[in-house]
Amino acid sequence: MQHPFYKIVSKTFDSSTSEAILIDWVQAVGAFYQAYQQLNTYRIQPDIHLLQPMPASQCPLGQLEILMDGMQQEIESLLIDMGAAEPSAAGLSRYQKLIDHTARLNRLNQQAQTLGLLMGLSPS
Repeated sequence: MQHPFYKIVSKTFDSSTSEAILIDWVQAVGAFYQAYQQLNTYRIQPDIHLLQPMPASQCPLGQLEILMDGMQQEIESLLIDMGAAEPSAAGLSRYQKLIDHTARLNRLNQQAQTLGLLMGLSPS
């Protein structure tokens, strides 16, 4: 949950703001991992779907595949983005990247949570 007192990093910030930014990022990454693992339980395994019936739900499996592919692409993009940061880059720009990454992860986490709920509902 992103704290309301920062949307972008101001030119000066204190240690409590930087700590809040890091905490939000860690929580978003943890939620991302859990959401991906949960969705992965619904993903069809190529050799297993022939033996077990596909679970019925309110969500088309195509949407699941699209979201999971998007999640994989997003995490790769975030890793490249952080890896491309100059070691000499100012701390402010690194914190801004963390804020931006947190927002992107939280958006995907919300989509994953919604899709997970739909996957659990029977198609009535």
